[in-house]
Amino acid sequence: MKLLPVLFVVGGLVHVSVVSASAGFRVSREALVSPADHPQVEVSLAAHPIDPDNLLMSVISFSRDDTSHRNARAAATTFHSYDGGATWKESPIPEQAARGGYNARVLFTPDGTAWFTAITFKPHRGLLYRSDDGGRLWAPPIDYGGGGDYPTLAWTTGGRVLVGAT
Repeated sequence: MKLLPVLFVVGGLVHVSVVSASAGFRVSREALVSPADHPQVEVSLAAHPIDPDNLLMSVISFSRDDTSHRNARAAATTFHSYDGGATWKESPIPEQAARGGYNARVLFTPDGTAWFTAITFKPHRGLLYRSDDGGRLWAPPIDYGGGGDYPTLAWTTGGRVLVGAT
């Protein structure tokens, strides 16, 4: 059965449905992913290439108490699901919670390794994280410099992960 996750944001809250492509299209029950106490935007989603029940999502969550500038409340975070999107758990990113951040993206490589990138506010840096358990735990980040804006993740057949930013 081929599962296709479909994300949508309603009123700043992230919802997900999983569409089955076998025997026509069938949409699963909608699941609320994000907590209702703060809005979330800029959703990125990846599906594990070996285990279709393992889904990974990054969002920008307006959950920080910092009010030093208009976007200071924003921080990137990830959510993971091991049951095809029926339930989700957050995997907070300490550097994002401490420094604030934005423009998050997630990717699974063909071997099932999860990757997450986001830009931090203070200081303005691009960080790349790796997870070997489907996005539950993240290794300490690789700092790839000034960060730029709108990072994109890609992988090569040679096993390299690429980060591009404007």
